[in-house]
Amino acid sequence: MERALSLHFPEWSTDLVRRRLRRASGGAGREVSGAIVLVATSSRGRVVAACCGRAGSGGVRTGMTVAHAGALLPCGGVVLLDHDPIGDARALVRLAMWAERFSPVVAIDPPDGLLLDVTGCARVFGGERRLLLRAIGQCERLGLRVSGAIAPTFGSAWAFARFSERPAVLARREELAVALAGLPLEALRICASTVEAMAEIGIATVGDLMAQPRSALPARFGAEVLLRLDQATGAAIETVSPVRAERPACAEVVFDGATTRVEAIEAAVRGLLDELGAMLGERESGARAVVVELVRVDCVPVVIEACFSRPCRDAVHLWSVLRPRVERAHLGYGVERISVRALRVGRLGHRQAERWRETDERAKRGGEGRDRGVLIDLLSNRLGHERVMRAGLAATHVPERLATHRSAMLEDHEIGEPPAPGIARPSLLLESPEPAQAIALCPDRPPSRLSWRGREIAIDAGVGPERIGAAWWRETGSGPGGCSERDYYRVRDASGVWLWVYRERATGRWFVHGVWA
Repeated sequence: MERALSLHFPEWSTDLVRRRLRRASGGAGREVSGAIVLVATSSRGRVVAACCGRAGSGGVRTGMTVAHAGALLPCGGVVLLDHDPIGDARALVRLAMWAERFSPVVAIDPPDGLLLDVTGCARVFGGERRLLLRAIGQCERLGLRVSGAIAPTFGSAWAFARFSERPAVLARREELAVALAGLPLEALRICASTVEAMAEIGIATVGDLMAQPRSALPARFGAEVLLRLDQATGAAIETVSPVRAERPACAEVVFDGATTRVEAIEAAVRGLLDELGAMLGERESGARAVVVELVRVDCVPVVIEACFSRPCRDAVHLWSVLRPRVERAHLGYGVERISVRALRVGRLGHRQAERWRETDERAKRGGEGRDRGVLIDLLSNRLGHERVMRAGLAATHVPERLATHRSAMLEDHEIGEPPAPGIARPSLLLESPEPAQAIALCPDRPPSRLSWRGREIAIDAGVGPERIGAAWWRETGSGPGGCSERDYYRVRDASGVWLWVYRERATGRWFVHGVWA
């Protein structure tokens, strides 16, 4: 007899936010105070997409405007954040893979549930009720509010998990019709419009629906009604698509006997890298980290790991990075097995360069990027990831804090985006703004004279202002090292040299920040 387990997380989105806020606030022991409301943008403006139980008890409902929800809740006691449905869906898939400890067949039930085929699994946990309570208890320890039920069909388990006051276990299929009769129509997973249409003629529960002639229901309410009813009672078959974690790309070779010949080991590793590259090519992926494991006789294995700045499946490049470490590996009394696996992978599109030559600028830029990646991989794996850096951009508008140095192994989008095109920036930015004296005829116009580095400069042209402000929630202060609001100007002296100067709005002081060479 088939057995199905349904787990429902009624506050899935807000529970995920609460977990994230709890970790950010300093540990799992601290509870996040206040109601959590997640908002989304619709044609009506900013509306409530999800809310926690505390906000729901205050009258907040999904679909109402943020202004209405704010009026129902106390001031200062609401955590208002943007809803991330894509992130919630990914987290549900991760939870499904975690739930494989209870059953080998786990399917997601979007947007806030899981369906498990627990046929034959109860004996491992000492009975179905213990299995259900253990699954609920471990989910609660993860910080998730959860309800569940075990029943002979997925439809009935889904219904009791959401509309039963306590965890339910139904043993026999013959009990389903009686047990389902008292549940509302929503328990059959029927669309809301059909439920409203049935309510108009007095059909409010599953028992009321069962009492109606079956032949008249499809013509009036569609075939979905009978299908859902039969799936819940077991008269119709319902299958689920279980979540399957993708197996990591891995290749291995076992020798007939242990060997200490370096040539044989190197040849085996190169062959395995060819196999690994072919596997990654089939998956349209490339390796960001590769691990080579040399299993030795009567000794712990040697693990060699190499990281790459961008996804790679070129066996020649993989070997060029791994070769120095393989040559230095201690072989002990001999190696009897070698395995190579991709520890981390990234998306890498298919390239076909054998028939058509890459002559356009886009192909050339791609080739330059690959060459740069090869150099970064070689230097980083030989010298250390923390010793090979490249300039990047920080998430700030303050010019002197814009440049930063980060690991060259990061992706290009992690380094930072360049400034928007059309924004003028000096070719030489001073290490720190230098104080200057200026005379401006109008407050919001470029200066007419400038005193800087002990000399007087006559200004014959100027452009501006461009107002730049700091991150007010994080940075305060004024002066050369501060971050107060600034008005920047591009000015030209009599010799034709352009300077980048600014005036602090708070103090009225002037500074020179850069020079166009």
